[in-house]
Amino acid sequence: MTREKTMDNYLDSTSPEYVRRMAASLGAKWAALEPYVTPGARVLDYGCGTPVDGGIRERVEAAGGVYECHDISATVETAMRDAGAAFRTKEDLQELAGGYDVVFLSSVMHEILAGESWFEDLEFIRDLAAPGGVLIVRDWAGPNYQIDNEDPKSLKVVSEDAMREVLTWIGALAINKIVHFKGRCTHPVNWDTLEIEADPTSLYEIAFHSVWGLDSLPRESTEPYSQAYSMLTTAIRWWREYEPERGYDEWDETYLEHFQRLYDINRLPWPTKTVLVLRRNK
Repeated sequence: MTREKTMDNYLDSTSPEYVRRMAASLGAKWAALEPYVTPGARVLDYGCGTPVDGGIRERVEAAGGVYECHDISATVETAMRDAGAAFRTKEDLQELAGGYDVVFLSSVMHEILAGESWFEDLEFIRDLAAPGGVLIVRDWAGPNYQIDNEDPKSLKVVSEDAMREVLTWIGALAINKIVHFKGRCTHPVNWDTLEIEADPTSLYEIAFHSVWGLDSLPRESTEPYSQAYSMLTTAIRWWREYEPERGYDEWDETYLEHFQRLYDINRLPWPTKTVLVLRRNK
């Protein structure tokens, strides 16, 4: 279930809505990063994405930090170099490992953990921060938190057209083994009440994937969201070089309008993102 971003498929699989919403999240990204950007701090934006006006690079440099970036996409590499950013290849980073005061990954960890070499990739990232530096991971929270301590047992959609759109996502997510049916060939769908029943993890995956819109289906339906936080916290138990310093959930209320396009809900059922800050102690 791996997907390699290349010069050929990066822009083809990235819808304008995806780009717009990623740009809209700059405030939350900077809120996670800003406390650790001090004058002279060397910051690596790992999985930086294409440049945007007023983006992370500009904010780091305005705060006196030294901005460097990396992405596996050749399209992104070209765009960042053209914009004048200090882009680092993986080979560069092998030479620069242990030299960064801040290593920042926003909405990147779930993609790494979906790859076949995820453990080796995590070890590579682990070695990038300098002693005393921080690794900041901002990614999907997963279904571990529920309002009122209740697991959502179903999703109610707003119309038959919305149901058809959600079912298109469910089909793609099932093919990519991101949602599971426990022996059933389809999720229980009640067309009378317009409800979809599933286990909490599958509901989480269905909800957060489908709100991107069908234009984003080729890109997003290959990426599991729910495992990012739990797999990372499991991995760092073996990282004696790091200690958790800070963690918090984001509740981005702008997501609610996207949910309400498809679902009959009046509040966010889960946090939109979680942030984990790890301090390297040696």
